Amino acid sequence: MLTKKAKRFQRPLDTAGLTQGRSGANVFGCILVENEYLAIEMMQEYIHTHENLLLLGTAQTLAELRHLTIKLKPEIIFLDLIIPSGGYRDFDYGMLPDHATVVVVSGIPLALYDKKHLLKNPIELPKPVSHESFNKCVERVIKERKREACR
Repeated sequence: MLTKKAKRFQRPLDTAGLTQGRSGANVFGCILVENEYLAIEMMQEYIHTHENLLLLGTAQTLAELRHLTIKLKPEIIFLDLIIPSGGYRDFDYGMLPDHATVVVVSGIPLALYDKKHLLKNPIELPKPVSHESFNKCVERVIKERKREACR
C-alpha cells in the first residue's frame, strides 16, 4: 500500500491521445517498478516533476508489473531488479514489451545480475538515485527514443 505522499504523485491511468506535456514537449508514459516505500516516493516525485514523463502506474510485484505492462503499454519502465513475485511465477523480465525502454534502477550493478540476459538493451541508473542522475538518465532515454523514431 502506498503512503499518502506516494499516492499524491500517482497520475490518472487514462492517457489516450496524450502526446504533449506542460511545455508542449513530448510526453512518455512510464511505470515504476519498486517495492521500497521511500524509493517509491522519491522516484514518483522525480517522475512527476519531469516535464517529459507521465507516471501511468506503480508496481510492487511481478504480478502487478505484468498487469500494468499489458494494460498501459508504457514507453519507459523504471525497474528495480529485486521485487516479490506477488503470487505470479510465469512472468520474467524477458517478457517485458519490446517497445518499452527499460531503465534498471537498482543497488545491484547490472553486470552482477544473473538474469541480465533477459533484459533487452537496459539502461542502468544505480541507486542511490539523485535528482541530477535521474534527469541525465531520462534525457539519454528521450534522445535514444527520438533517434529510434526517426529510423
